[in-house]
Amino acid sequence: MIENIGQGFVKIGVKQEELEESITGLQQLKPILQKQVFAGNGRNVRQGEEDAKELGKHFDTAIEAMTILLSGFPEYQN
Repeated sequence: MIENIGQGFVKIGVKQEELEESITGLQQLKPILQKQVFAGNGRNVRQGEEDAKELGKHFDTAIEAMTILLSGFPEYQN
């Protein structure tokens, strides 16, 4: 669910369980895809390392954003 609440803001609705599962899934998928990206560069090891690192940063950003959303649920507020 996405709702425009005005003044340049939107409100999103996500289920806690879906966020938790997505975070876990991304954490598991990240190293697998990094290995594939690295291997996909063949003999160009340097480029493979750079691409895998860049992909990792994107995954980290997505995981961090989801973790921030998760912190809004009462179970995660201490």
